[in-house]
Amino acid sequence: MNNSSFTNVTVAGGAGGLGFFITEALLNDGSFKVKVLRRLPETANDKAELLASKGAEIVYVDYSQHDNLVNALKETDALISAVSPGRTGSYDFDALQTPLLNAAKAAGVRRFIPSEFGIDYK
Repeated sequence: MNNSSFTNVTVAGGAGGLGFFITEALLNDGSFKVKVLRRLPETANDKAELLASKGAEIVYVDYSQHDNLVNALKETDALISAVSPGRTGSYDFDALQTPLLNAAKAAGVRRFIPSEFGIDYK
């Protein structure tokens, strides 16, 4: 059981490759209210549907719209980024991380865990 004061966790990219496993582990723990950020436009995704059936809230956002991200992150204690910059065809990692970080700060998120998982820095 988690004794942390971090109960509201948002996972950006939480229905993707690595993000799915992070989100599923948080849900299986049972101590967290979990929100998953997915990119607009809304698309069907079996992993997202499974996570929603386990209690995750799925929220679609435009990562380039600061206010949209801030609203999605309200009441979030910790933000875990599992975004994949390669999905958009650009490997500009800061283009995804920086907007998330700025929105997290504006929304009062207390912890930001950036996504540097398996990135090939050339």
